[in-house]
Amino acid sequence: MTPTSSPVTGSARRLALLAAVAAVLATGAACRPPSPPSLAIDGMKIADMGVTGAVLDISLRMRNTDPNPLRIERFEYDLLVDGKKVGHGYYPQALDIAAFTEQKISSRFDLNFLALPGAVKSLFQKDKVAAEILGTYYIKQMGRLRGLPMQARTVVDLRKG
Repeated sequence: MTPTSSPVTGSARRLALLAAVAAVLATGAACRPPSPPSLAIDGMKIADMGVTGAVLDISLRMRNTDPNPLRIERFEYDLLVDGKKVGHGYYPQALDIAAFTEQKISSRFDLNFLALPGAVKSLFQKDKVAAEILGTYYIKQMGRLRGLPMQARTVVDLRKG
C-alpha cells in the first residue's frame, strides 16, 4: 500500500467532502426565502369620513404556513375594489407570526375622493364589493430586506365591517 492510498486518508477525505457538501446545502437552505404567509381579507369598514376622503379599516388574517417563525418587517399593497385600484396601503410595524399560526391585524387605508371619484363613489353605493389586495411583504434575510408576494381576493360585505 502506498502512503497516498491509505484507507484512513481516503475515509477522512470522504468525510471532509461530505461535510463540505452538507455545509453548502445548509447555506442554500438558509438563503431560501420562507413561504409567504397566506392572506385573507376579513372585512372593510369606514373608520372616518371627511369632505375630500375617507379612512378604511381593513381587517386581515395572515397565516404562517412555514415550519419556522416568520418576522415581517413591514408590508405595502394596492387595494382594488370591483377591479379598480382605489389606492395604496401599508403596515409599517414589524409583525411576528409563529410557525403554523394565524394572526389578525387591521390596516388603515386612506381613500381620496378627489383622485378616484367614480371608484370611491361606487364603493359607498354597494352593500358588497369584490376586494383584492396585491402587494409585497418585506422580510430580513441575511441582513437585507427581501420582498415576498402578497395577494388576497374576496367579496366583502361593507355592512358587516
